[in-house]
Amino acid sequence: MGLASVRELAARNHTVFVQRGAGTGIGFTDADYHAAGAEILAAAADIFATSQMTVGVKEPMQPSTIQ
Repeated sequence: MGLASVRELAARNHTVFVQRGAGTGIGFTDADYHAAGAEILAAAADIFATSQMTVGVKEPMQPSTIQ
């Protein structure tokens, strides 16, 4: 999830949890997510235990695998 999405959800009074280090592969730090309004949690298990709804984001699929 990008920072703009975190900002939008937080602005709509949703609590956004992000797993520590989740943005590393796309160039976002935990501090970036925190500044956008997210709370950083240590592990996915912490997020599942705390959340009412979860959204997972995975890398895009290669065109050859989309049928």
